[in-house]
Amino acid sequence: MTNIIKRLKAIISECVWNIGITSPIKLSENEHNVKVNWIKGVSHCNWYADPFILSYDDNKIDILVEEYIAKEDKGVISQLVVDLKTLCIIESTKILELDTHLSFPLIFRDNGKIYIMPENYQSGQLTLYEYDVTSKHLINPTVILNEAVVDSSILKFNNIYYIFTTKYSLDFCGGAHDIHIYKSENITGPYQLHQTIALDAPIARGAGSIIQEEENIYIPTQNCQERYGQQVVLQQLCFNNSKFHIKEISRISPLSPYNKGCHTYNQLGEFAVIDGYKYKYGKIAELISIIYKLLIK
Repeated sequence: MTNIIKRLKAIISECVWNIGITSPIKLSENEHNVKVNWIKGVSHCNWYADPFILSYDDNKIDILVEEYIAKEDKGVISQLVVDLKTLCIIESTKILELDTHLSFPLIFRDNGKIYIMPENYQSGQLTLYEYDVTSKHLINPTVILNEAVVDSSILKFNNIYYIFTTKYSLDFCGGAHDIHIYKSENITGPYQLHQTIALDAPIARGAGSIIQEEENIYIPTQNCQERYGQQVVLQQLCFNNSKFHIKEISRISPLSPYNKGCHTYNQLGEFAVIDGYKYKYGKIAELISIIYKLLIK
């Protein structure tokens, strides 16, 4: 009976992700239940996650996302233009597709250029691209790490470039305890391991671009203690004696209907973007999950 419930739970517990637009949070607050304006028109077959703000004006916002294509069971990197009034997608452009799964299209601006560093752990490499604003193409790909890493971010500090990342392994299961930090004098490398920060809980995996506010630096990470993508954790970075130190500041949770978890938060100017998920089969999935937990006790 337990095995039947377990199989049923796996089938109907499929998730649907979406992205939403909100205001930047107050980083000093301890807990955030974020009110989100979710974009419209998301299907159960193709959905969006891992949003990063490319640009915005008074009428629209351009966002880079992972677009998950169910029939191919993989993600591609797409650029969405969203109407700020209707929350409808005006335009969707696929800007990067490979044979392997792509996600987390991190945006980093430096010296007048826009760089995109998507996750592609299945390739065993981390690749940095330049974004061409005119053509909306990714150009000049450069492999900067020959390792299978996930959800990486870049920080430029004291004219040194640092990559914050976690390593993929077969028993990874979404979470990670260690943040690996690589450094280089040039954005394209070569990079060498600078340090590893070991955390007591699986809250090391990246959840967005590093945020710099005046002299304070924050890195969003994922809380995967109970499940993958449970919450976003905002952690403050401090640099002492040539090493980074980390301290948790707050956590972010989305509100209904995509309130089962989130794993990406980014902000730019007067806007912020977040993702969240819900069960495809709604209350039925929740009921089966409760029954399964009771049976295995």
